[in-house]
Amino acid sequence: MTQTYAALNAKAFENYRAAWEELTKMAAEAPTRRAELERIIRQLQGGQGAASEAEKL
Repeated sequence: MTQTYAALNAKAFENYRAAWEELTKMAAEAPTRRAELERIIRQLQGGQGAASEAEKL
């Protein structure tokens, strides 16, 4: 029984570490991703503005 708890505990800790590493990686990439998304949004907004101007013609 104790071995079962130890194995479960080890697996839980392994999962915790993997999740922590993934979150750390995501946090490090966040500024780059945000800048990329903001650039895409600006492009889309520019495209919408051009489409609106074209509709007025």
